[in-house]
Amino acid sequence: MKQTTISSRSVSLPKPVSLQSQGKVQKSKPYLSFIYSKAKAMKTILTLILALFIQVTVFSQVSSFTGMQNNNRVELKFATSSEKNISHFIIEKSTDGKNYSQAGIVFAFGNTSETMNYPFIDKNINASKAGVIYYRLSSVTNDGQIEFSQVMTINIGKKNEKQ
Repeated sequence: MKQTTISSRSVSLPKPVSLQSQGKVQKSKPYLSFIYSKAKAMKTILTLILALFIQVTVFSQVSSFTGMQNNNRVELKFATSSEKNISHFIIEKSTDGKNYSQAGIVFAFGNTSETMNYPFIDKNINASKAGVIYYRLSSVTNDGQIEFSQVMTINIGKKNEKQ
């Protein structure tokens, strides 16, 4: 999470100085000027709101998502570092990176702060045709809310890479 630093600029406080003016002693008044623009204030507020929103809505922390082609199938592995009210994961795949379809479902542990490892094998690939398969995970909560993972690509006949 990006941290925002609030910066301020102040003017030094002058020391009171005695002035002689028409027989009267006057003292200068100390002052402090705090400069903080409205734009910076709004940026800080929006950053804090976004940070709160992200912390509230994250139901699972997918810590790794890897895959490897093995003959006519793709072996996927993913791990979560924590889960909160997760019902299941939907493994989705795409050949264009835009339109995804369900490749399978893996039931989740549900609630844990421990690392959980999950395997999935996609047997529905055409290894004779060169191309790219895009995979992503959908974490589905008990009340139906969905979060998506990062997209992972498998180059048929080549080494996989994260996008």
